Amino acid sequence: MEDPVTALETLGSETALALELVAPERAAAIERARRGFLHGPEPAVTHRQRRNIGLVLAAAAALLVLFVVFRTKPLLSFQVDARAGRTNDQISAFARPVVLAFSDGTALTLSPATRAHVVSLAEHGASIALENGSLDASVIHTNTSSWLMSAGPFSVRVTGTKFLLTWDPGPQRFSIRVTEGGVAVSGSLVGAEYPVRAGQTLVVSGSDHRLLLSNSEQSTNEQATAEREARLPSSEPPAGSAASVAPGGARDLQPPSVRGAASSTSNASSWRTLALQGKLREAYASADATGFERACDSANAAELLLLGDAARLSGRPDRVNDALLQLRRRFPNDPRRAVAAFMLGKVSFDGGGGGVAATWFATSLREQPKGALAREAAGRLIEALQRAGDSSGARRAAKDYLNSYPDGPHAALARSLLH
Repeated sequence: MEDPVTALETLGSETALALELVAPERAAAIERARRGFLHGPEPAVTHRQRRNIGLVLAAAAALLVLFVVFRTKPLLSFQVDARAGRTNDQISAFARPVVLAFSDGTALTLSPATRAHVVSLAEHGASIALENGSLDASVIHTNTSSWLMSAGPFSVRVTGTKFLLTWDPGPQRFSIRVTEGGVAVSGSLVGAEYPVRAGQTLVVSGSDHRLLLSNSEQSTNEQATAEREARLPSSEPPAGSAASVAPGGARDLQPPSVRGAASSTSNASSWRTLALQGKLREAYASADATGFERACDSANAAELLLLGDAARLSGRPDRVNDALLQLRRRFPNDPRRAVAAFMLGKVSFDGGGGGVAATWFATSLREQPKGALAREAAGRLIEALQRAGDSSGARRAAKDYLNSYPDGPHAALARSLLH
């Protein structure tokens, strides 16, 4: 047997040895207890037996204490402008920047007119929600770091150290400029994770479905000349293929497989080509003309979201359901399932439904309780339960909403239900 190598293992070894030494006394005590139960009072325990049993109990107690000490890991803490910060408290920067300083040395600076909150803390990272404005991050990154930023429907997994994240919810404009290290961006509009590395800037306009990845040093005029518009991509490009960018150049994030299919077909109005150009109504018409079910059958998870969007804009809620339900059925482990559930809730709610919509909003919350759409889903859940006539459920949802988002856009409605 190898020698113990930690204090915990040493104590465990000593405890096991102590238990072996008093094994006869333990057996005798068990026998006395048995006889006493059957025939009367047990014989007196000797001083030596008491001492040995005491040693075993003391060793077991010490083992328990060390186990707790070794297994319990402290969470990160943070300060907001030198004051202790709390998770889910809204942090607003008005006329001057506000600094969030974390106990591991990470610093996040909120620019003026920015709102954000710390969603949760972990041992080696945190989850941050940027509600609007700009956040300048300098993250202490290690092999065990776990930092996640969310901005609207976008998620940023931090794999590097320094970047500027900006989110404007009005025009649904998202941008991230990385100066050191790298990040991975994902979400319902982007699809699978896309890497953004040092020296690159990713800009996404959700309102008109335009996406650009360029060198950060590229001038505005050069960007305007070099930009190639693309509908948000349907899948992640292979590592090392489209990820490399020529110095000073922008690149089209349309996956090579889709580009090849578009160039090899004479049907310029195929639904994928049209969707990638942002022509969603035309994309739906093309998919419907050639068979909407067939289009869904050949689509991946991100493309099914595209088909759902196209059907929604075309006034076909039944087709939205077809695409999104297929996404949830065919891709049980894809994070877009929660996004699909949220969209199904919206379609049902917009169609006048209450109970079904509430079920979908609750499903989206359950599958991604800290996701980018969580706050909106929690607010919509209140509305749906209220429409369904479930007063007690609406009040419970309102209470949950205020506990998580006391200053959220549905806070006034939530408070009105509780007063």
